[in-house]
Amino acid sequence: MARGERGRKRKASSRRSKAKGQRGQGRWTAQLKSKERRGRERRWAALIVGLILLVMGLGSYLLLSQRGPGEAIGLADAPRIEVIPRTYDFGIVSQAAGVVTTELTVENRGGEELVITGMRTSCGCTQASLIVEGEEGPLFGMHNNPVGWRARLAPGEQAKLKVYYDPNVHPVRGPVTRTVEIYSNDPKRPVYRVRIELYQTG
Repeated sequence: MARGERGRKRKASSRRSKAKGQRGQGRWTAQLKSKERRGRERRWAALIVGLILLVMGLGSYLLLSQRGPGEAIGLADAPRIEVIPRTYDFGIVSQAAGVVTTELTVENRGGEELVITGMRTSCGCTQASLIVEGEEGPLFGMHNNPVGWRARLAPGEQAKLKVYYDPNVHPVRGPVTRTVEIYSNDPKRPVYRVRIELYQTG
């Protein structure tokens, strides 16, 4: 009788152990399937992001390829003024010799028409004019600035900036610095400054 009871207990214990093993194996299998599912989801997400980036890159390439040679996005197509040289040194200027002049190169280095609307100098001793296609425009100074004047330069076109300096307006001795301001439709530099230097004597 006792042996039969012990046998039944061993069988019951064995069944419980087997059930626990099955439950453990079931949990492990569920965790494995969950990990595999998450892995598949991450791979799909990476694939979708990669496709989006590929489409965006292809679109950008097609947009750029439709533009002409030398073209770029943004302000590169806008007019761009450049004066060469931007700083000019007259050297020694004698008051007795009177007015001195020089001509500097003005160029439109942008992709659209450059419109120069006026100029202004920093002192009454200095005046400036623009020579376009051989024709000199009005004189601009510190105060006498003509209204309604315009000069237009196509992309790549050049003109001449003629600067006049009169040493008799101010009988100074020594180094002198003046500026010429040029106003235009250049979006980055609507006011372009040219520097004039010299050493004045009697």
